[in-house]
Amino acid sequence: MHELATNAVKHGSLSSDTGRVSLDITILQEPARLRFVWRETGGPEVIKSPRNSGSRIIQSLTRAVGGTLHYDWQPEGLIATAEFPVAALGEG
Repeated sequence: MHELATNAVKHGSLSSDTGRVSLDITILQEPARLRFVWRETGGPEVIKSPRNSGSRIIQSLTRAVGGTLHYDWQPEGLIATAEFPVAALGEG
């Protein structure tokens, strides 16, 4: 989430006074997993950067816990959807 927020402030919706970020977090069943949807709106038009170093970091971490990550580069804002096993959250 930190990497997404940093990128939103530098380049995405949070770089604009009218930009917003919404989060939708859902626990899915069979198998138990968490879905996290990050949606940016109201910022500058999105242009996918050829330098995705932050994206690679997030992709690596998501894969390391057995999850998936999908980016949807819409002109009105980035939508990032991650899913990973609830077990990856640890206990307690």
